[in-house]
Amino acid sequence: MLENSLKSMLPDSKLIWKDDGDKLSEAIVELAQPLLEKCSNFEEQKKLLSFSILVWNMCNVPEKEADKFRKDLYEKICKGDKQAIRDMDEIMGYLIARKNRFYKNDKRFIVSYNITKTKDGLHLDVAYPQAPIEQNR
Repeated sequence: MLENSLKSMLPDSKLIWKDDGDKLSEAIVELAQPLLEKCSNFEEQKKLLSFSILVWNMCNVPEKEADKFRKDLYEKICKGDKQAIRDMDEIMGYLIARKNRFYKNDKRFIVSYNITKTKDGLHLDVAYPQAPIEQNR
């Protein structure tokens, strides 16, 4: 669904599923690695990677949109639980700091992803537009 929405917004863009150089999937796993090590099973890792992708994309949209999305996320997931909001905000802040420290200039926007379990652990595939999404930030 997201992929179709992007195609309608950016009809001339081409989606990349695998890249030869700087692999975005590896950047996402590296971004989340310290927290992934604390996960006790694949389902927790999958949730954390999904959240990390969300945070990655939030870092690559205009600040006003990111703030609105963050508020909506707190409302839908935390449902007013102040401790849950603090916990989510702490994790989000940590991931944002890592994104800004290690990948500040990487503006690729993930439009689709797939996380699978392999014999060696987890595997992440991501898709993103070939040309970066223009923004006013």
